[in-house]
Amino acid sequence: MIKTDLSHCYKLPEKAYAIVIQRGICLPTSTVISVRESNSERELLDEAAGKARTNLSDYVRRQAIDAAEISLMNRSTIAIPEDSWQAFEAWLERPEQPNKELANLAVSKPAWE
Repeated sequence: MIKTDLSHCYKLPEKAYAIVIQRGICLPTSTVISVRESNSERELLDEAAGKARTNLSDYVRRQAIDAAEISLMNRSTIAIPEDSWQAFEAWLERPEQPNKELANLAVSKPAWE
């Protein structure tokens, strides 16, 4: 497995609750992946790429990246390095911070009503 440093693709604020993947920052590399597909699969991919108004290569690459991101986000196991464990526990145990915007949202009328 080839490991690639993608840290430049992520914007991670100092106090982060989530990693935000910023598309468009990472330029594709010149690495080539070869995929074998049946004629019917190729026709399906060609049609989907046409409907998306893009070429087959870009379409397949984007769909593969989307699927990989979803797969990684759906992981049920999260590994926290030992040297970061105490900081993680301290973050969990810190007192709650009042959030005026969230409190206003909780009492506001839903948009669909």
